[in-house]
Amino acid sequence: MYKIALLTYPYLLSYFEETAEVFRSRCEIYLIPFEKQSQLLSMIPSLAGQYDGLCVFGALAEKFINQENPDIKTPIIYLGRNSVDFFKTFFIMLKENRSIDFSRVLLDTSLIHPDSPRFLDFIVDNITTFEERRTLYSRDVTMEDFIDVEDMIERNALELWRQGRFDVLICRFASVAALMEREGVPFIFVYPEKHRTEEVLDNLLNRILLEKQTEGLPASIMIIPGGNNRREFQEISPESIRLQKALLEFSKN
Repeated sequence: MYKIALLTYPYLLSYFEETAEVFRSRCEIYLIPFEKQSQLLSMIPSLAGQYDGLCVFGALAEKFINQENPDIKTPIIYLGRNSVDFFKTFFIMLKENRSIDFSRVLLDTSLIHPDSPRFLDFIVDNITTFEERRTLYSRDVTMEDFIDVEDMIERNALELWRQGRFDVLICRFASVAALMEREGVPFIFVYPEKHRTEEVLDNLLNRILLEKQTEGLPASIMIIPGGNNRREFQEISPESIRLQKALLEFSKN
C-alpha cells in the first residue's frame, strides 16, 4: 500500500484527518504538521525519500519547493484554495449577518502585496479586479518574502487591529488564524472544499500509480523473421513513452 504524507498546519490536523479517512483503504496517509510555510523547504528533501507521494497544504510554497529541490522525483501535489472557496465564505458571512459592513472586513493576503484589495467592499464593487489581483502575492513574492510572509501578515494584522481598522479578518493562512484565535481577534478561516481535497489526493494517487507502473515496465524482446519476411518497425522513443504516460494520466483523471 502506498504511503502519502500530507503536510499541513496543526490548526488543520483534525480537518484533514476527517477528509483523508475515505482514502485509508487505498493508501496510508500520514499527517505531518508544520508551523510556518518556510519550514517546508527544509522538510521536503527528507520526506521525499520516506513516502511515495507528498501533498502540501499551501500552494504559495510550490514554486520555492520546486526551485530548491529540482531533482526530487517523488510526486508532489499542492492543495490551496480557489475563488469559489473565498466567495462561499463571503456568502456564509452575509447570510449570518445581513448588515455586515464589508469595509470593515480585512483580507490577510492583502497584507503581503501593496496592490492587493484590502477590504471586502472593494471586492463587492469589482469582483473582476479581485480575481486578477488575488494571485499577485503568490506570483510576485520573493524567497525573502516567502520566509517572512506569515510573520509579516501577523504583525500587520495585529497593528491594524490595535488601530481599530477592521472588525473581522479573513484568513487564508492557518498559522495566522491560530494566532488571531490566541489574541482574541475576530477571524474567519477559508477552508478548502472537502471534495476538492479528495480530488487532489485522488490525483496524487494516480500519479504515484503511474510512476510505479513506469518503473516496473518489463523489458520486451521482439523476434523478427529474417530474410524476405522481415518487417520494418518503429523503435520506441522517449517521446512516445512520455506521450503514453500523458494519455494514461489523462485517462485516469
